[in-house]
Amino acid sequence: TLIDNCQVVFPSGNYYLGTGVTVSTAGLSAQLLLGSMSTANAVTNVILQGEGAAIYQGAPGCALAIANASNIIVSNLKMVGYAGGTLNSSREFDNLIGIFLNSKFIAIDGCYITNSLGYTMYTVGDPNTASGGTANTCLNITVRNSTLKTRYGNGVTPNSSGSKSLW
Repeated sequence: TLIDNCQVVFPSGNYYLGTGVTVSTAGLSAQLLLGSMSTANAVTNVILQGEGAAIYQGAPGCALAIANASNIIVSNLKMVGYAGGTLNSSREFDNLIGIFLNSKFIAIDGCYITNSLGYTMYTVGDPNTASGGTANTCLNITVRNSTLKTRYGNGVTPNSSGSKSLW
């Protein structure tokens, strides 16, 4: 559990998110959850800092979920998504990074982010509402000095049983 006003540093190396660490809460499966799916203003002032680190997604769902969080910086990380398995419409929401539920002042800086299925980065008010909801709008999200790369696959988006990733 992260607390307010902290910095987490990933030293140089490869980090594989195993299938056994998935957190399932309020309808969302995430391997790393920064904040809370049920508590407003769950965490604030957190820095995730890479020092030549690469993080690999290991299970379907969201690799990094930021929910009900504010003043968050994710910097200098390489994040690679693909959890294996069958390509079908249920994989549409295999987000590498998901930003949800009133999160605000989120900065993605100096990162290389690529996903093979679903969304490279997905921002929506409520991930459990088909329309995304408007009551939980995320604000002031900045992506700078970063690469967001999609995989073209067969050119058909995953919500149509394809293998093209999105952002």
